[in-house]
Formats: sequence, structure tokens, C-alpha cells
Amino acid sequence: MLWTTKDSGHTYTPVKDLSTDIRNYPADMAFRNKSNGMILTSYHGEDTYAYITNDAGKTWTPYEIDNLKGSNYVNGVSIQKDDKRNIWVLTLQIATNHELKIL
Repeated sequence: MLWTTKDSGHTYTPVKDLSTDIRNYPADMAFRNKSNGMILTSYHGEDTYAYITNDAGKTWTPYEIDNLKGSNYVNGVSIQKDDKRNIWVLTLQIATNHELKIL
């Protein structure tokens, strides 16, 4: 479930049940602004996925990241935004059945 707050966390309002739009469990989430966000998901030994939203989390679209292809685990995930360059900065520790990579 995705929730939002407009009073610095004193109260929350549900936005969306994420299980209808994303696969696996969220590993990390970040929003660049009120509308644009990203979720990375992972589940014990299954593929890793990334999703983006442009409507404050109401809908989520798969977002392909080459380095996630074939990865089975994501740990130590950090999503940061770089507004000056309008990009996402991802720090990932990903594992496949054969190796561990830090990107």
C-alpha cells in the first residue's frame, strides 16, 4: 500500500494498493517531486524490477534498467534524485546466481 501525507507525517491517506501494478516486494522508493517517483522491487531469487510513476503514485509503469536484467536479489538499494541533471542516481548491490555486483 502506498500512502501520502500533507502534514509532515501526522496523518496519512492511502494512494494505491501497489500489488496491482508491481511485481515482488518494494526494496526502495524515492520521489523526485510530488508527481515523479521510482520503486525497485526484489523477491528471494526472482528477477528484480524497476517501476516509475508520473502521477503521484496512482499508476506505475515498468522501467527497464540493463543492469537489473538477470539479477535475482537487490540489497543495499539507494535511490537519489539529481534535479539539476533531471536524472535518477541508483546505488545497487545486486546478485545473480553466479556473482555479486555493486553498481
